[in-house]
Amino acid sequence: LRLADGPLPPTLVHGDLHAGNASARPDGGFAIFDWTDACVAHPLCDLLQVEFAEEASEKARLLDAYADGWGMDRAAMARLW
Repeated sequence: LRLADGPLPPTLVHGDLHAGNASARPDGGFAIFDWTDACVAHPLCDLLQVEFAEEASEKARLLDAYADGWGMDRAAMARLW
């Protein structure tokens, strides 16, 4: 499956998304900063850093959260990866 033929449209991606570019807010949300590498691209581009997650449970949690944001489950997201 070519990414361009899949169900996810090009979107704004951070380009350098990792824990060092995020901060928890007092209201329970997150602030994402350092958008210098942002561009319009395939949304899975920002998942590269998930591959570097040290613990399997952390990786699974990140994939679940990302997939949920696109209305998918982790298995469907993995088929695109």
